[in-house]
Amino acid sequence: MSSSRMITVILTLLASLAISATTHSQDINDRLLSAALSGDVAAVKDLLTKGADAKSKQGVAALGRAAMLGHTAIVQALLYRGADVDGKDDGGVTPLMLAATWGRFAVAQALIAKRANVNAKSDIGNTPLILAVGGGDVAIVQALIDKKADINAKNKDGETALIWAERLGHTAIIQILREAGAVKAETTNPAISPGLTSETESKRANLKGAANNAKETMRTEVQAVQPRYRGNWVGKTNQNQSIQFTIDEQNRVTELEVKVIVQFFYNQSCAYSYKIKDPVPIQDRQFDVDLISSAPLGYTDNTSPRIRGSFTSTVAADGSVNQFRVGLAFCGGSMIMGTGVQVGPVSWSAERQVQCATLGTISPNSGRVGSSVVINGTNLGDVTSIKFPPGIPAKFTANSDTQISMVVPSGAASGTISTSQDGCANKETSAFTILESPVPAIASLSQDLIIVGKPGLTLTINGSNFLNGSVIRWNGVDRATQFVNETQLTAQIPAADVASVGKAAVTVFNPAPGGGASSALDFTINPPPNPTPTLSNLSPDAATAGVRGLTLTITGANFINASVVQWNGQDQATTFVSDTQLTTQIPALSLAKAGVVTIKVFNPAPGGGESNEMTFTINRKQTQAQTRGQGRKPVQRPSQRPTKKQ
Repeated sequence: MSSSRMITVILTLLASLAISATTHSQDINDRLLSAALSGDVAAVKDLLTKGADAKSKQGVAALGRAAMLGHTAIVQALLYRGADVDGKDDGGVTPLMLAATWGRFAVAQALIAKRANVNAKSDIGNTPLILAVGGGDVAIVQALIDKKADINAKNKDGETALIWAERLGHTAIIQILREAGAVKAETTNPAISPGLTSETESKRANLKGAANNAKETMRTEVQAVQPRYRGNWVGKTNQNQSIQFTIDEQNRVTELEVKVIVQFFYNQSCAYSYKIKDPVPIQDRQFDVDLISSAPLGYTDNTSPRIRGSFTSTVAADGSVNQFRVGLAFCGGSMIMGTGVQVGPVSWSAERQVQCATLGTISPNSGRVGSSVVINGTNLGDVTSIKFPPGIPAKFTANSDTQISMVVPSGAASGTISTSQDGCANKETSAFTILESPVPAIASLSQDLIIVGKPGLTLTINGSNFLNGSVIRWNGVDRATQFVNETQLTAQIPAADVASVGKAAVTVFNPAPGGGASSALDFTINPPPNPTPTLSNLSPDAATAGVRGLTLTITGANFINASVVQWNGQDQATTFVSDTQLTTQIPALSLAKAGVVTIKVFNPAPGGGESNEMTFTINRKQTQAQTRGQGRKPVQRPSQRPTKKQ
């Protein structure tokens, strides 16, 4: 070999070794992040022992991803090796925020134990508490509050945790926040749900259900059996990799392909193409895909890399999702001059390509308000709303990607049913005929009386001709009604409806066409039961026979305005003074003869009854002779006179 050729080879080898030395730290830290993404606890601990830096940029990312994915042991290992417990990603999001968003309670506990900042804010101002509310995790919310999280902290849209709890209907969390001192505040952005980045926020604004106001949400209810991710997905990573895949009707990732361009020194590059080995299901918003090399260009490669994907956005009200986050855990592996080349973990986001629905038959093609209707077709899983003429939203459930069931809404008219879908033109079915509703009839009430002031009740109405759209009315006002079957309805009657004594008219109303109100049954609201009176003192409690009458004062308890004093069982005209005192006038005729009189007090129904008994004494009147004899000296009898001294 010539000397010039030898020098060239040596220089090339030295350059390779230099690059290997300078990239070793980067390489081991990249592998640390890959191990954290895959949930490999043993690999994470081994890499940390071998010099991987938990404080590096990859270490911060590894802690955040492990927190998001719920890998508690990895989180603890990274923290033990000095990872920044409050390290932020590009969006200013901390590991605790990720754990709160994804409902990882054990991870949140571990981070809080290491004194994670419970009041940290992301770039858009969200705190861990706001994000925990968005995720609906009661345990994490309580844990953050226990650690003095700012209950009333606002993000940049002026939104607080309480605003989001009320908007999302998290009743238990609302109570916890209010008990902890949360106050209602105005927001400048009521339509978008809390998220981690401004990009995620803007995408969530387009999801079905997130942009609906409260009234529309009450009118239109979308129910999904399971999340649906069906669609074609394409995108480019931030390191020149392209990724594309399809999700089928069974929520499986299929036809996934990754094309990688690996950049080497001296401006050399190598392209690889990998394809999925087998379809894999999506579980808990995550998927792991094994790939095989396909048509490598320039170099052979026998490695089997892996793709890990997860969602950054919540599932929409209709079960769909429009954004994925995919981590390229490993790719490449060719050897050039002894240098191992890996494309480290990258992130990629892509929007699903729209697949518009096609509508087929409807069954049945006629029915009353409240009846069920089924639409058959294709790509129905992405339908966001269904309306009957004249634009009345219907409650519906996507049974599958080829079938939707719905309920004919109140106010619907005959005509075509229309479906809406983001990014697609509205579609219409064949004509549906609305049949007239019957007039309902009430036979009985489960309860027809109550004591005033009670906390309310669940009222069951039995009868006939009830519909899914029937409404129970209380004195002509609609009450929230639950349809049980054609002969039974239930409604929640609030405390305000039974707060006053009287009668309420209960009716059932069936919507047009046809329909109307039933005859009424009365519901009685009774006053509270009267107490039983008790006596403790009479004043006076005695008199002399023949007096001209007196005022008798009765002292005791539980007297009411209708209390009556009884004199030997006879009602007396009674004056109510207070709940502890009554008076009555006892006439001379009642005091004419000596004796003992029984005194009672009677309270009328409901409740009430007789009191305990006390006695009033009428003493015998003294005669005139008895009166004159009082005070005179007694007359001495002859036998009592002293004899003369003999």
